Amino acid sequence: SLDTTGKLKHNRRSAGYGLNAADLTLENTKQAVKLQTTQAYYQLLEYRNLIEVNQEAVDTLQEHLNNVNAQYRVGTVAKSDVLASEVQLANSQQSLVNAQNNYDVAMATLNNIIGLPSDTLLNVKDSLQYTPYDLNLDDCTVYALDNRPDGIVADYEVEQAKESVEMAKAGYRPDVSAALTKTIAGDNEFDHDRAEQ
Repeated sequence: SLDTTGKLKHNRRSAGYGLNAADLTLENTKQAVKLQTTQAYYQLLEYRNLIEVNQEAVDTLQEHLNNVNAQYRVGTVAKSDVLASEVQLANSQQSLVNAQNNYDVAMATLNNIIGLPSDTLLNVKDSLQYTPYDLNLDDCTVYALDNRPDGIVADYEVEQAKESVEMAKAGYRPDVSAALTKTIAGDNEFDHDRAEQ
């Protein structure tokens, strides 16, 4: 049968758009997992840095409290100064505990994303540093919008819908079919050697 209505052509195009959309949906999922992993990794680095900062603060405030206590024993500072130093140290120690807990949660989250057991201890050697980036925000935004898989998927879905409309319109066109048949009755009319004799 001949495709005089164009249904098969539009069906093939629609299927092609659907396949492209599925490929881009997979790519979008891959990018989402990569983004989650990257965010979890940098969150882990941030909490590790906060542990270091809070540990330094605790060490500094402990030393300060030791000095204030020594001054209090010789009578050069009031008891309120000792108490204020103790409160500052306690607050700093609580911040250190919070940072350590956040680090543990960040490690478990990263392990979960990359498929490791939650209690796996990763030996992270990177540190957060400033690295200049040459592109400006407008250039990055334009590139992202032009290459965003879910945006391109939406474009393919629009094209697929257009092909569906064309397939529906094709149903209103006349459908012509042709068939080739051969009948043999008596003499074989296709046998040239016999006909020439």
